[in-house]
Amino acid sequence: MRNPTKSALQRRKQVYQDGKILVSSFVGSVQQQDLDKTKGNIKGAVEDYFRVKSNIKPEPWQKYKESGDPKLLMFDFNWWPIPTLGTDDAKREPENWNNQFIYQLKGCNIACKFCFVDRYNNNGKLSHGAKYFKVSELVDNFLRVREEKASEGIRINVLRASGGEPSLVLEQWLQMLQHVEKRDLSDEVYVMSDTNLTTGSALESWMKNKEIDPGILKEIACYDNFGLLSCFKGTDSKNFVENTGCSPSYFPEQVASYLMFAEAGIRIYPHVINPDSDTFEGFMNSLEANLGEDIWKMMHIFTIGPYGPVAKRYGDQLEAQVAEWQKNYARGEEILDRNLKNRFGVGYKESSRPEVLEGMLSKL
Repeated sequence: MRNPTKSALQRRKQVYQDGKILVSSFVGSVQQQDLDKTKGNIKGAVEDYFRVKSNIKPEPWQKYKESGDPKLLMFDFNWWPIPTLGTDDAKREPENWNNQFIYQLKGCNIACKFCFVDRYNNNGKLSHGAKYFKVSELVDNFLRVREEKASEGIRINVLRASGGEPSLVLEQWLQMLQHVEKRDLSDEVYVMSDTNLTTGSALESWMKNKEIDPGILKEIACYDNFGLLSCFKGTDSKNFVENTGCSPSYFPEQVASYLMFAEAGIRIYPHVINPDSDTFEGFMNSLEANLGEDIWKMMHIFTIGPYGPVAKRYGDQLEAQVAEWQKNYARGEEILDRNLKNRFGVGYKESSRPEVLEGMLSKL
């Protein structure tokens, strides 16, 4: 079984060299085939190393506008920037934050079987067209595509590092924020990234030996235009092993990693993927003991898509596996909805997570 801490320590050496980040190429990947047929990607904006994604697709967006039912929306990314950057009517509109410019780190410290990325694009090797970029170059490309699409009436105001495990190169978050700030765009560009919540011990090691500035998380937290998507990949040790392929002894790493980011004051949004319905409620109760009752309002559930790389890995077992994922997703929603109604009188996704989070941060 995989040791995510050991893997993180090794992978960082590959994906971060001479101040540059190893970025995946989409060209020739099964993932690229998914991107080419996904309506959520802006036409003409999937390049070798970058893509532009519409977070909420036109059909669910229209249905949401007609009904106001938040359960129709898989993600609430569009609302994250509003409490801190919504200084005028345009910036308070969720549509302003719908399009994301994304690049993908070519390295991850775990190997989830349901990952939407081709295995070779997570292996940390300078292969398959991968290229090292300075963060300034990544920001320059974001601004280039942003300007090109603005001429077509398309707003791109979110810069996101997603795919692989971005926290392996924690410096990229601060550097992105700094480069955006230097261009006097901090009030109109939101920086977003992801974490699989298995790198806390590795981060502590890098900070202890001063490979990473020990104060970097608090420095990142000072920026109002940063949000972090985090994913719990197990609600008990067995569920964690099934989802990640990691040793069960690393199941507690998730909570420790989450607390590291949260206690630094970073705006972190929790998600859980493929929870075991028998242990999910107990898992949430344990989070509540560390983070308070509002964690119930903050938690969302990911659904798993049968993307090309996923279908390739599961083969003939895919249909049965998708049915199992959908069952766990539905049961997880039911557990959250029931507890939220009993505790707060509101249902699942009926709370504004950014507003809840601002309240939690004020208590730190």
